[in-house]
Amino acid sequence: MQTRRFFLLGTLLASSAGAAVACQIIAGIDDRSVYVPGASDSGAVPDGDLCRVANVPTAPDLSTSSSTDSLDFVTVLSELHLGVGPDAGGPYGFNLDRACTCPEKDTCVRGLGANGKQLGPACDDPGGIDNTGKPLFALFASGNLINEAMLNTSIRNGQSGVFLRVRYYNGLPDDAEVQVAVYSSLGYQGYPDASPKFDGTDPWKVERGSLVADDLNNPRYVTNSGYVRGGTLVATLKFPIIIGSSGLDPIVIELQSGLIAAKLELAGTSLVRMNGVLAGRWEASRMLTSLQAVADPLKPAERLCGPNTTYQAIKPKICEYVDIAADPTDDGTGVCNALSMGLGFESRPAQFGPIQSSPEAGTPCGPGYTDSCQ
Repeated sequence: MQTRRFFLLGTLLASSAGAAVACQIIAGIDDRSVYVPGASDSGAVPDGDLCRVANVPTAPDLSTSSSTDSLDFVTVLSELHLGVGPDAGGPYGFNLDRACTCPEKDTCVRGLGANGKQLGPACDDPGGIDNTGKPLFALFASGNLINEAMLNTSIRNGQSGVFLRVRYYNGLPDDAEVQVAVYSSLGYQGYPDASPKFDGTDPWKVERGSLVADDLNNPRYVTNSGYVRGGTLVATLKFPIIIGSSGLDPIVIELQSGLIAAKLELAGTSLVRMNGVLAGRWEASRMLTSLQAVADPLKPAERLCGPNTTYQAIKPKICEYVDIAADPTDDGTGVCNALSMGLGFESRPAQFGPIQSSPEAGTPCGPGYTDSCQ
C-alpha cells in the first residue's frame, strides 16, 4: 500500500433534539469557530425528511454558474477537530447512508462482537449523522496514540498538511459548478526553521502522489461537480487523509465517497478561510492494515499489527465500530465493512511550493501484509 504523507495530522463530531440538526457555530481550538452544516442552511432540506438526506445544502440552479467563472483559491489545513475530549464540539459528520439508525434498523449487516455474539445496532448521532470515528479516536486518545492537541501542534508547526483547492468559482453565495481538489502536502517549506503564518504567503510542499504527471492543475483527487449554496461549499470525492501518531507515524485514512461541506469566508474576491466538516467511509480492512505504520506505545520496537499484543487488544474494539458499507450502492443490502468518519476542519490561504516525493513508509509487518475484521 502506498502511504501518502498527507499527514493531515488528523484532520480527516452538541446535539439537537429529535431528528432536526440545526446549523451550529461550535467553539473550536483557540476560540475559533467551526461551521457545522445543518437543516437551517439555505436549500438543505426541501420539504424532506432529515433521515433521507445527507444534511448538506442542495445544489443551486445551473443558471448561477458560468463558463467565465475564474476565481481560484488554494488553502491549507490550519486546524482540525476530532470530536472527542472535554471541548469536543460537533457533531461532525453527515447522514452518509440516508437513514436514522435507532429507531430504524442498520443499513448494513453487522458482524459478531469480541464475545462471539451478534452486535447490536450502531446508533447514529442526532439527525442520522454517521460517525463511529468519534469513539475510535477516543480509543486512540486513551491509548496515547493520537489526540487533537498533538495533531494541531504538528499542523501549526508546518510538519505536514493538506491542500483544499476551489477553482472556477464566481465568488457569489451561489454557484452550481465549481472544481474542488484535495492535495497532500509534505509540510511547510520553511520547516523546521520557521512556522507557517497561515496568511496566504506560506509555500507548502506538494506531495507528488497527489498529482497526475507532476501537473498542479491535474490533481489526482478532484471533482468538477462541487457547488456553493448560500456561501457553503459542497463536494463529494474520494481522497486519502493521513493522520499522525505522536506527531511521527502516519495512519492512512482512505475515505470512500468523501463529503466536504465548508463555509467560505470572503473579503471581496479573496478567501479569508474555509471552515467546515469532512466525512466519508473508511473501509475496515484498509484501516487495520494502515496501523502497521504506528509503533506500539508500550513496546516501541513493535508495530500495531499481526500478533502484537496491543494490536490484538484494540482490533476487536475497532471491528465493533464498523457501521456502514464501504460502497454506497450497498446501503440497505450489504455487509458492514467500513467505519463512518466525521471531522471538523479549518483551512487558510496558502501557496503551492515545490513538488516532492513522499518517503516510503515500507511494510514493517512484512510484504503483502493485510488484515480485516473477518
